[in-house]
Amino acid sequence: MVNAKARYESLRVERETYLSRAEDAAAVTIPALMPPKGWEGQKLPVPWQSVGARGVSNLASKLLLALLPPGSSFFRLPLDDYQMSKMAEEAQASKEDVIGAFEAALSRVERAVSNRLEQLGSRTTVFEALKQLIVSGNVLIQIMKGGKLRLHFLHSYVVKRSPSGRVLEIVVLEKLSRANLPPLVQAIIDEKQPQAEADDPKSITTNIELYTRIRVEGTKYLVHQEVEDAIVPGSEGSYPMDKIPWLALRYTQIDGEDYGRSFIEEYLGDLQSLDSLSMSIVEYAAIAARLIGFVNEGGTVSRAALQNAKNGDILDGRADDVSILSFAEKFNDFQVAFQTGQGIEKRLEQAFLLLSSVQRSGERVTAEEIRRLADELEQSLGGVYSILAEELQRPLAVRLMHEMAKDGSLPSLPEKLVQPKIITGLEALGRTADLQRLDLFLQGIGQTFGPDALAQWVNIGAYMSRRAAALSVSIEGLVRSEEEVQAAQQAQQQADMAGKLASPGLKFIGDRMSEANQQPEGG
Repeated sequence: MVNAKARYESLRVERETYLSRAEDAAAVTIPALMPPKGWEGQKLPVPWQSVGARGVSNLASKLLLALLPPGSSFFRLPLDDYQMSKMAEEAQASKEDVIGAFEAALSRVERAVSNRLEQLGSRTTVFEALKQLIVSGNVLIQIMKGGKLRLHFLHSYVVKRSPSGRVLEIVVLEKLSRANLPPLVQAIIDEKQPQAEADDPKSITTNIELYTRIRVEGTKYLVHQEVEDAIVPGSEGSYPMDKIPWLALRYTQIDGEDYGRSFIEEYLGDLQSLDSLSMSIVEYAAIAARLIGFVNEGGTVSRAALQNAKNGDILDGRADDVSILSFAEKFNDFQVAFQTGQGIEKRLEQAFLLLSSVQRSGERVTAEEIRRLADELEQSLGGVYSILAEELQRPLAVRLMHEMAKDGSLPSLPEKLVQPKIITGLEALGRTADLQRLDLFLQGIGQTFGPDALAQWVNIGAYMSRRAAALSVSIEGLVRSEEEVQAAQQAQQQADMAGKLASPGLKFIGDRMSEANQQPEGG
């Protein structure tokens, strides 16, 4: 079997192109996300504009809110209708009772998984992963024991995929100091290296290369670790296909490519152009701000007198003998650069979904106009939501439920009966669009035909059902059925009729009692 180091070196060649593009993208956005020579503490380039950095952080924040909404679960555990019917028959109970009991239990599971994610601080790690995806297009998330997330950046791992995009192999390289090595790894190092070198104080800080290789074998993923071409004892293991704790994420999916392309790569030309124009404008402004004077040596104005003159002093001489260095003849040229840069900046802000670019110039811009344009820009993220749902959200939910079942925090669920369904991202965008169209439809009817037409033609029960579906809210036990509404209306009508019939009788009795009270006693 080929050792992990040799396999890493073999696959690294194909990665270099993507790594180089990632470094170029980071240079004009956030250089610290992908330094040119890795994380060695070298001085990083400084972009001349901040649009790239603001855009990356803003886009990552929007994706994070869509993928991991605070206070709610990003997935549901729907029940298979056929299996539920079968279980109800076997238990000789009604299907509604069985579904109700299972839904209550699964709802507790969903809340438990969401709470575990929050407790582990996963939101911060996912946010950093999203920034890596936007800039470099690739990142590897490792789900540790207990559910803690750890990131591996593109410069420290290689991946091989099938033509359909399924991960076939991953090799991760970690550089650790001798002092931080686990005992089993330290024993291998001591055996492979001379004792004198191991005792050398300088060797304590030497980085040791630890390789982790994950590869497909049949219907499972096999994993082991190697150091100094030797397998680390106890590191070998296997995982089912759907429970692998290494998630090789991509921003975009391109058939036949092992790595993804980043969002920044699509706009790299604009970012580099804006960076170059910004540098030229800033440098011109710095030069133009310098104040340098010239004195005619043959004139009547003395240089010393001019230097020593105070504000308001009057000197002998001609004004033509003194001049100031000016770059006015280049001002129009830099106006072209400035206007070109503004146009590029506006395009980039729209691409990054920055709200300042959503509102058009003008004083009377309606909130509806801003909302429509913002929604139009949001739809451009649909493809990203789709791939992240498949490669991040669903595997994360499955793996975290598996970890919690192992430590006893959750019961083991039957996989054939329950599979996580992602309810955020692309699906959330679709539900939001349905809800907006539904509300605009009713609003248009009300404005065109009036509220009476709404009451006459619109089925309120159907509207409530569709609105609840768009919001992913269960209305069972919350909204009355048509039969219940009719029964309540009949009861109210009977109560009103009884009140109407009782009123004359009560008035008659009251009048008679009043007359009786007015009769003189003993008459």
